[in-house]
Amino acid sequence: MRIFSPFTHLPTLFFICLTTLISAQGPLTPPGPPAPNMKTLDQIEPRTPLKSADFPLTITAAGSYYLTENVNVIASSASGINVNSNNVTIDLGGFTLSGNGINGIICLANATNITIANGGVLGWTSNGIDLSLGRNCKVIGVTTWNSGNLADNSTAGIKGGAACIVENCTSRGNAGSGIVAGAYSTVSHCTASDNVQDGIFAGESSAIDYCAANNNSFFGIQANSGSTMTACASSHNTVIGILVSSGCTVIGCVASFNTSAGFEIDFACNVTNCSAYANGGDGFILNAVSRFTNNVSSSNSSNGYLTEGDHNVIEGNSAFDNGMFGFNINFNSNLTVKNTALRNTSGGFTFFGPQYSGVIISTSGVISADPWANFAF
Repeated sequence: MRIFSPFTHLPTLFFICLTTLISAQGPLTPPGPPAPNMKTLDQIEPRTPLKSADFPLTITAAGSYYLTENVNVIASSASGINVNSNNVTIDLGGFTLSGNGINGIICLANATNITIANGGVLGWTSNGIDLSLGRNCKVIGVTTWNSGNLADNSTAGIKGGAACIVENCTSRGNAGSGIVAGAYSTVSHCTASDNVQDGIFAGESSAIDYCAANNNSFFGIQANSGSTMTACASSHNTVIGILVSSGCTVIGCVASFNTSAGFEIDFACNVTNCSAYANGGDGFILNAVSRFTNNVSSSNSSNGYLTEGDHNVIEGNSAFDNGMFGFNINFNSNLTVKNTALRNTSGGFTFFGPQYSGVIISTSGVISADPWANFAF
């Protein structure tokens, strides 16, 4: 009897399969050297290099431009760069654009989408960077110093127009202000110091956050109506540390060692979790129809809190070691509840005119059950 085995024809099948696979590969010699399969930087973003011989310069075409070296512009009657086009990016590349001309960089009226980044702008008799006539412009990672003319206090180290962004910048020692931004702008993570006018100013409906201003000869940080200010510090300025116009919100800011008041707040504002320390005037000056909660005012030369308007809500604040009253409540119909005043020279609370107030507790012992009580001791 003949028995069939499945393994009898395995060598023949293996040889046939191997021959088929080898013959299907084709020639193994490459047709030539490998071709590049990645784009160059110029293909991704075409960029134009700028060197000293190109200055003073007028940019008339959209595109990306970058400095290749430090540039000192000698012409005293010209600006370093005039931007006469929309959609222009200038990368300073870590270099400095300096000169004794008019502006370091300026854009034409109604220019949009101008970006200046990554370097320094030194000198210039008017502004370091002037984008005030533009819109939707950005200044990022730039240091400006020693710009402006003492005879013209409208100058600035950095000027932005409406809806601009100024971020991670430093502006110091300018004859005008440090940083000036137009309405609807954002100023973030910036420092302004030793300027003859304001440290930082932002127009209406703007946002200022995580900024510092010190040793400026006028206001430290100023925000126009409808703006927000968050986590900013303003110190050693000659006039007021932080000044805001109507309808602003101020959260978590500190004003200290300013020659005059720490904060001056216009009407219809919300101020919370802020601190005024060791200022030469009042800690907080309050206008009207605003809400002040959970703030601390200590060691100021005058009052901890001074109202210069009516119908404010003053709740849950503290005043320690101020040179006059902890809470000096003027004008009519302010609501003062749940506040604490300690060791103020003239006393904890004083009221002028008809006011609304929780009871003032100034003696030790069992705490009153009145949830609106103020404490003075």
